Amino acid sequence: MSDNKRSVMAEEVSTSLLSSWVHRNSDLYLSAIRAPFIQSIRDGTLDLRLYTRWLGQDYLFVKEFCRFVASVLTKAPESIGDEDLDILLGGLSSLQEELLWFRSQSIQWNTKFDRLSKHKITEAYCSFLKQLTGPDIEFPVAISSFWAIEMVYNESFVTCLERDAKTQPELLEACQRWGSKSFQEYCSSLKRIADRALADAPQEVVQKAEKLFREVLELEVAFWSMSFASDCHL
Repeated sequence: MSDNKRSVMAEEVSTSLLSSWVHRNSDLYLSAIRAPFIQSIRDGTLDLRLYTRWLGQDYLFVKEFCRFVASVLTKAPESIGDEDLDILLGGLSSLQEELLWFRSQSIQWNTKFDRLSKHKITEAYCSFLKQLTGPDIEFPVAISSFWAIEMVYNESFVTCLERDAKTQPELLEACQRWGSKSFQEYCSSLKRIADRALADAPQEVVQKAEKLFREVLELEVAFWSMSFASDCHL
């Protein structure tokens, strides 16, 4: 790594609380974005049956994620700026298109996502999302968790689009969905909203938010690994 790049990264950590969390939890962060599931997509070695397992469970997760994102919007303070409000509204509205995409994938892969049962790992992640909708979860906590979930997807799938990646053609559409430049910009917008919210939050709220940030990373690691489990079936 060049001295210039190190300087840029150091500056980002010093100016962004969320970046400092990533730096402080770097091992867990790297486990989340460089999971074997993602690496096997990047290397072109993933058994497509395992991908379909994951995709079906992700569909069930996204249905619960819609409710969580709606709750983030309701927790936003009345003083939130119009630009930030538009970003949150846009994120919520885009989830309808995402669910339609999943349903088209269900047809493409000849599966029945709507008939699936949640794997225990999916159930645990969805239970976590439900907890985040509760009245005891402040907006800075909710928005930072929102960013963390989206960030892991973006930073994972973007590696599958790198020049030297050997991603299978059948998986490129999904990788382009979550690894695109536009999705990266969306994640950056969520990060800015979260950093501003945390800057004005009491210390105990900041500590709660970082604790849940680590929980998101742990859940992401488990969720990626789920498709390799013998008890995960279509």
